Amino acid sequence: MSIRSLVALSFCLGGLVAFICVWLGLQQMLVSETEANLILLITLGASSTGALVSFLLLHPTVRSLQKLSRQVKGISMGNFTPIADIRAPKELRSLAGNFNQMLETLEESFRSLSASEAEKSHLIAQLGHDIKTPLAALKNQVEALHDGMIQPEEVQFFYQQMEAQVDRLTTLTNQLMEVALVERENLAELQADNSYKEVKLDQALLAILAPFQLKCQKKQQQLLVQTPDKLPTLFCDELKLHRILDNLLDNAGKYSPEQTNIELTITATDTHVHFTIKDNGVGIATDDLPFIFNRLYRVDKSRSSQTGGSGLGLYISKTLAEQMGGTLTVESQLGQGSSFILSLPLTSAA
Repeated sequence: MSIRSLVALSFCLGGLVAFICVWLGLQQMLVSETEANLILLITLGASSTGALVSFLLLHPTVRSLQKLSRQVKGISMGNFTPIADIRAPKELRSLAGNFNQMLETLEESFRSLSASEAEKSHLIAQLGHDIKTPLAALKNQVEALHDGMIQPEEVQFFYQQMEAQVDRLTTLTNQLMEVALVERENLAELQADNSYKEVKLDQALLAILAPFQLKCQKKQQQLLVQTPDKLPTLFCDELKLHRILDNLLDNAGKYSPEQTNIELTITATDTHVHFTIKDNGVGIATDDLPFIFNRLYRVDKSRSSQTGGSGLGLYISKTLAEQMGGTLTVESQLGQGSSFILSLPLTSAA
């Protein structure tokens, strides 16, 4: 039974009970038949009028409840249109307001879920292609060596190319594991993480920069380091700091021409330490700057393919920086290189 029918039935039964009670009372009173009939008519009219007035007053409430009911059904079909024109008691208007707020949250959640699913599909397709390319190259090189198609003087070159493809596959595998790791971590886990400790920057930099110097020598690049007279001590996750700086320095080396300088500048304030890595590459277009930290985003797909870039390194670095309560930003112009600025608090949120 609908609310409208239930309300109508309740008024009818109430009026009938009132009519019967008045009639029984009149039987016990010394009134004429004409006066009794008049009183009964007045009672019947008053009950009917009261029922009509009450029904009219409740009509907006019933309509509002019907709107809520239709909207709840519409959610299952993806309809998140807010409820408007609610004419009802303040309690029901408050309910409609809360319902609309819930709809906004649900719609945003569904949009995020759809975007996440689309991004995951793109991630699988893109990384599938990235993995397939070096595997195909390795297969062709192995077959060429097996069939004796390579001249003896070219064998060493082929081994170097195969090593480069294996390194590329290793990098992709490591980055995939890093993506899975950083996306599982949340603030509560970080606060309970006992990997946060005091990190002496002078010692940490030696461990980070030593292997990078070897990479620079291959391209005849020079690493210039500028630091304060006294490097501060950070309270952070040293492994994450190592991964961020290693990613940024590796990118600076890959995307800078041979015989150029790469600059690492460290500055400190009362609350933060700032690491600035500046390269002398081609720079980044203004239109690309807002997206370079997005997962799988590549400024130049052809150039990324040559260097083995997957579009995951900057995403991982920014996520790790934010997990330690810091930020990672970029300043760049086409033809003038790029500067990536990592800022970390001296006392970590962990």
